[in-house]
Amino acid sequence: MDNIDSRKVLGVFADYCIQTNNAAVKFGERYYSYDSNKDGKKEKNIKYVSCGPESAAMGLYVSGKVKHVETCCGLTLDIPGVQLGDTIMMGFHNPSNEPMFTARRPMDFSIYPPNEVPQYYDVLLNKMLGLKESDSACKFQYGLTFETIQFHISNNRPMMLCGAFPCGGHYVLCVGYDNRKTINVVINDPYPKQWKDEKGYNIEFVFDRSTGTPILTSVKYPEIKVKLDNFLISF
Repeated sequence: MDNIDSRKVLGVFADYCIQTNNAAVKFGERYYSYDSNKDGKKEKNIKYVSCGPESAAMGLYVSGKVKHVETCCGLTLDIPGVQLGDTIMMGFHNPSNEPMFTARRPMDFSIYPPNEVPQYYDVLLNKMLGLKESDSACKFQYGLTFETIQFHISNNRPMMLCGAFPCGGHYVLCVGYDNRKTINVVINDPYPKQWKDEKGYNIEFVFDRSTGTPILTSVKYPEIKVKLDNFLISF
């Protein structure tokens, strides 16, 4: 563990991913129906919002589990512009993975797409990367405190967090902390357009759990407060 008053930030700008929903959306249009009024019937709606997969991609890059390549684990897509986040998204929507997901947490995928369920991320990523239950595996866990964040960052393990951001429910990657003056965390946001300056890399927030619920307050835009869910996914 680092000193009590310290700062540590993981990764470099090359690790930063922006959600594009590009190849994932094209894949969805190819294999799923999006027309909610087709023949007067409501079709199954599969969401391809990629903040989760892109945050996971950043986590894999920052932790060094995956190098900077367009695809991983032998998975490829015949769609131009595919990136690691798209490959992860395809894993979530591969029907052969559904039994693995429901064994962890049964869900109605017509309401909750697999890429939106936090308990599925470590299951999928560990399978894709061939990681066993060990210290090196990705891990979902409840209990989000600053001490937990500091512990993981000190051990070079970034974490996915989820909360009510300006754009709505949203996944981001926590890559650092700084408690030299205030208790701050450093976030990489895959959707920078939700910020006035449209910058999502290494954003600092004050971390507060005095009310029992983790709250982030933007250092640059202090009027913005984010209520976090009480879990994390470490890489």
